[in-house]
Amino acid sequence: MGQQKRSKLKRETLIAAQQERGQSQNPWCEANGVNYHTFPDRARRLRRREKPTQWAEAQAAADTGAIQVEVGTFRVIVPENFNEASLLRVCKVLASLC
Repeated sequence: MGQQKRSKLKRETLIAAQQERGQSQNPWCEANGVNYHTFPDRARRLRRREKPTQWAEAQAAADTGAIQVEVGTFRVIVPENFNEASLLRVCKVLASLC
């Protein structure tokens, strides 16, 4: 049997139905004839699109050249000679908390 190509609206409807049901993805997909190998990725993409964009406030500290970033109740002071990889890790953690 060939793969069934679904419209964006149909995929979103299927994802909403699975979430409303509260059943695990694999059993739900088997019971509803949905390809489990693509379903989790499509559901994850939909959740990302629905998540509202959050902005953070950043200010330059005049005396030190550092940047102060505030996300929610968190404040991060980034010095001039910061490590980009470390800042990226901190931002990912803050994004998951906010």
